[in-house]
Amino acid sequence: MEAHEVLGVPKDAPEEQFRRAYKALARKWHPDRQLDNSEEATAKFVEINKAYKTMARNLRRARRAAEGAASATNTPESSVSGSPPATPESFSSSLPEEPTRLPNPHHLTSSTKLRAPFSFALLPRR
Repeated sequence: MEAHEVLGVPKDAPEEQFRRAYKALARKWHPDRQLDNSEEATAKFVEINKAYKTMARNLRRARRAAEGAASATNTPESSVSGSPPATPESFSSSLPEEPTRLPNPHHLTSSTKLRAPFSFALLPRR
């Protein structure tokens, strides 16, 4: 039996319909809800889960294949068309400038060290 037949949906149904059918069947056949025939419910629940995983995997593969085909047809230049290979200089022009860094306080001299925002002398004595 095929996955869409287990879930009770047509083969060309949208992804949302598969998800709704899976949730309804999983709720119906969950072993915790079927206390009188838990062996049959467990077997049916496992079958429903396998069917949904198979359908989800097939839908994901189809989506990726469609995205890959769309991106392959939308690229104006590709390495097959004879465009020159990218050079490191062409990449460096598109990178943002490196942010300026503050000096490391451990490397400063004693006269230029950063001071604490408060003095320990101002704390009350015990």
